[in-house]
Amino acid sequence: MSVDARDPGIAEAGVFGVVLEGKVQHGAKAGKHLRIRPGLGQAGLFGLEAYYKHYEPELVARLAALAAEHGLFALGGSDFHGIDREDEREMAPLCLDAGVAMTPWSPLARGFLAGNRKRGGGGATARAETDGKAEEMYFSDTDFAIADRAVTIAKARDVKPIQVALAWLLAKPGVTSPVVGVTKKEQLGELAGALDLELTDEEMAALEAPYLPKRPYR
Repeated sequence: MSVDARDPGIAEAGVFGVVLEGKVQHGAKAGKHLRIRPGLGQAGLFGLEAYYKHYEPELVARLAALAAEHGLFALGGSDFHGIDREDEREMAPLCLDAGVAMTPWSPLARGFLAGNRKRGGGGATARAETDGKAEEMYFSDTDFAIADRAVTIAKARDVKPIQVALAWLLAKPGVTSPVVGVTKKEQLGELAGALDLELTDEEMAALEAPYLPKRPYR
C-alpha cells in the first residue's frame, strides 16, 4: 500500500518530511508540519525527517518522540559542516541521546569547502561566480582559513579538498549520511572517495583550530 506524503491527513507535528520506500518525500515546506495517522508504520512509511537549526532542540525532541511512538527511524538534517559547527554544542549530543540520525545537508558549505572561492568574491566554477548566498554565509577570514587548511591537507594526502571536508564530517559522532549534490557523474565518485579517507587526530585538529562561533543564519 503506498502513502502520499502530501496527503492532508499527514499534517501536523513539527516534522517536515517522511521516508517512503527508501526515499525522502517532503510533505510540507519549512514552517509547516506533518501528522502521522494510526497504522502508517505498516503502510510503507519507514522514517520521519526534520530540518532544524542548532537553536531548535524542541523540534528534534518532538521528532524523536513521534518516531519512537510509531516504531519509525528519525532523520535530522541541518547545515552542519566544517565552516559552521554550532550543532556540536547542543544539537549533536541531543541527537545522539535521542537516537536521531544526523544527515547534514550542504556538507561542503555550498561548495565553499572545495577551496575554489576567492576572498574578493567569485571563484573557479560557475557556482562560485554566481552563488551570492554563499558570500553572505561563509566568506569570513576564519572561513577561508578553514578551507585553506582543507586544501593543504588534501595536497599532502593526494586527495581532493571535498574529500577532506567530508571525511572530517563523517568522523563526527552521530553523523550517518551527509546529503550531497552533484552535476556530473565523476563528482559522485570523488565524494564517495571520502569513505576511504581517515583523517589523523592532528589533521582533524588543524581543520578545527581556526573556528570561531557563528551567529545563527536564518
